[in-house]
Formats: sequence, C-alpha cells, structure tokens
Amino acid sequence: MSFVDDSLGKICVPIDPTKPHEFIVTRVPTLTDCINELGQGKVSSKEDGEVSTPQCLQPYMRYFQQFLKNLDLKRIRDLQKNKPQASEGMIDF
Repeated sequence: MSFVDDSLGKICVPIDPTKPHEFIVTRVPTLTDCINELGQGKVSSKEDGEVSTPQCLQPYMRYFQQFLKNLDLKRIRDLQKNKPQASEGMIDF
C-alpha cells in the first residue's frame, strides 16, 4: 500500500466529505515538499519523542485528528447507549 501517488508524487490526504468542492488537488503536498520542509526545520513543535509533522501536512493532520476524536466520541456514546442496566441479567431470589 502506498501513501504517495506514483505518477504525481502527491501524498494521499484526507478530504472532508462535507466540503468536496473545497479540495484542490494542485494544493496537495508532494513527498518532495515534505522532505524539503523537514530538511529546513519547517515542522510543528512537538514534545520530545513525538513525530514532527511538516507544515504542508498540518491542515490535513488536524482534519484527520478531529475525525479520529469524533470517531472515539461516537464509539463511547454507542457503548454507553448499549451498556446493560445494573438490574439486567441479575437473578432475584
């Protein structure tokens, strides 16, 4: 599985399905863009031990992180909704 388009060198990035008209493929960063930014130190500031993200990928990473956060919240709500009540499954003597 490749995360870079072989013919264009563009990095595969998430797209907001509610705003597909805002996606402009010519603005998608290339692998070369990322390598150059990493070499120039143009990365997000992270705590020690964390992976740095090139500036050109930061908007896409923010969107993806928000997507994951929403996914976690949905899963928590689903678990809470399907959680058995304390009285369920108990035998009354």
